[in-house]
Amino acid sequence: MHGIHGEIVLVFNVSEDSFKVTVVECAGLDAKDSNGKSDPYCSLIFQNSKRKTKTVKKTLNPKFHEDFTFPITHAEQAVLLVQVYDWDRIGKDDFIGETHIDIRNIGVTTEPLEMKRSLLSRRRKADIVKMNKSTDRGAPTPVVEDSNPNSVTSASLSEDVSQKSDSHCAVGMSTISQEPISNKPLSFFRSGLVGIPGGFEPALKVDLSDGARRHGTVGAVNPKKPWEHAGSLSMKIQYKKREGSVWILVNKAENLDAHDDNHLSDPYVELSMEKVTKKTAIVKKTLNPTFMEEFYFDVQAGGKLPDIKVMVWDWDKFGGDDVIGGCLIPVSSLTEDHPVDAWFHLNAKFKTEWSSSDTGMLGVHADEREKLQQEFERKKLRLIEAVLKQRLRRAMRSKYTMACEAEYKKRTRRSLTGKKGLQKAIMALLLVVLVVFAFNVIFLH
Repeated sequence: MHGIHGEIVLVFNVSEDSFKVTVVECAGLDAKDSNGKSDPYCSLIFQNSKRKTKTVKKTLNPKFHEDFTFPITHAEQAVLLVQVYDWDRIGKDDFIGETHIDIRNIGVTTEPLEMKRSLLSRRRKADIVKMNKSTDRGAPTPVVEDSNPNSVTSASLSEDVSQKSDSHCAVGMSTISQEPISNKPLSFFRSGLVGIPGGFEPALKVDLSDGARRHGTVGAVNPKKPWEHAGSLSMKIQYKKREGSVWILVNKAENLDAHDDNHLSDPYVELSMEKVTKKTAIVKKTLNPTFMEEFYFDVQAGGKLPDIKVMVWDWDKFGGDDVIGGCLIPVSSLTEDHPVDAWFHLNAKFKTEWSSSDTGMLGVHADEREKLQQEFERKKLRLIEAVLKQRLRRAMRSKYTMACEAEYKKRTRRSLTGKKGLQKAIMALLLVVLVVFAFNVIFLH
């Protein structure tokens, strides 16, 4: 996949003033040497400290198992940078990939916490500063209800993923204590009851959890389109209007459809907004995966608010991935600067071509529908105005033509009258000449 150069596995033990990180292994690294292999080693940079692992020769899947301890001197800049290089005997070492981990998002751990991360292309310094600022202003870090005591409940284990389309998240071995944030009522879909737009009541699976059933929504939906419940996805979404972005936390899913021969799936989530697509890590062999990954999407100011298209796929090693289900979330349906924590029911028949502007679509923000209605009224008025102008032009042309014809007739009559007067004058003159001539002849004789 473009922009990903391998994976790295790290294990963290975090205390109040320090943390220990174990570099376990890497997998699928890019080949940098002519023999189709690399000589990889890891460089770890945290605040003012820099450490290196040993170099493992001629492999793309090195195993390190090395421990490093770093003191936390500045809690506001607690970002660990892990870079992987290919060692060269002559010349400069080749860069393979890197990843960033914000230690503040992990919190204090009581047991080791394992993370599997994607190694991405090198970031600019401005991007790292932006990541620190985004963490300072803070997307909320909710705790998600989970019956599994070994599942990770922190919502922000992933790095700032605005620079990548695919990220790998923590596979938890301990519970990180956070103050829980309760679910908010689904009033952001202003048309409909309990988040179901227009009173649309979808057929849901019988074994759906109580939380998903009580706090569930189908997003924007067209009742005339086919519907088949394929499972439910827990997400937290916040539209940050001032920052011009949408923050999405992909939490977990439950009761997904099985697409593999072992009656399980290898699910991952794909989020699309306009031309930008981002993906979570693949969680293998489960119908109830936990993702815990967050994403940012930019929203252009002044334009029409886009749709968030959510697709859940089953990864296949051979052949194309299978669609599990999807849903449509208009950004216009979100309350500005207010996070929404909800279960989104997935439709197995969902198509990415669907849009909130389609005819018959329910669940669009009331204000947005009003804008569409106003735009329709404006277009209708413009059309009526154009028709009236055309009729007026025709009437004006007709009136002008009639006036021209009247003027022509008037001038024609004047011309004829003038000609007749001239003829009469000439006849009168001739008559006078004849009379004078006659008198002269008579008196002379």
